[in-house]
Amino acid sequence: MNMQYALTLATALTVGLTMATRAQNNTETRKEHRAEQHQENQAQREEQEKENKAFRETLKGMTPEQREAAIVAHRKQQHEENDAFRAKQHEENMAFLKEKLAKNTNLTDAEKTELCTFLETQYTENVAFRDKRFADTIALFQKVMEDKSLTQEQRKQQIKEFVAKERAATKAHREQQKEERKAERAKIHGEAKGAAAKP
Repeated sequence: MNMQYALTLATALTVGLTMATRAQNNTETRKEHRAEQHQENQAQREEQEKENKAFRETLKGMTPEQREAAIVAHRKQQHEENDAFRAKQHEENMAFLKEKLAKNTNLTDAEKTELCTFLETQYTENVAFRDKRFADTIALFQKVMEDKSLTQEQRKQQIKEFVAKERAATKAHREQQKEERKAERAKIHGEAKGAAAKP
């Protein structure tokens, strides 16, 4: 009887350690992936900050019209670079997720597809949100620069107010998406637990 108990205990410990090791490896892999992307984001921001600093130097001596055109062109170029960078990161994230889902035995194929579709939808919403925000920013910038009745201080104030409003809208958008992801996770976890409970 003690031998059988010892074997059962040893088996349980082995299975438990194996599962804990897998969970730890899975967490580390996910953390490593996120850390790598965080570093890429940081490098991208730093590179653009350097570009912006160098760009500001090129504006010296330009007429207001030349300056406005140069700023708009520069912003458009950076917007396109950011879009390409985010698209690349999104593809990497989806590939990482699909690799993890392929190994996941707790979710059904339908749940896996639903999760991928949900994340693709959120990505598409984010792209549309950023494109609209960019278009609104350029439109305001051009409006403010072309309005000759405004003083420099009034221009700065209008831009400052616009930026504050855009930051609040961006924060609200991110919070909404965060809540949607949380609800989707809860839904999928609930479905997975419900399926596991059925004989």
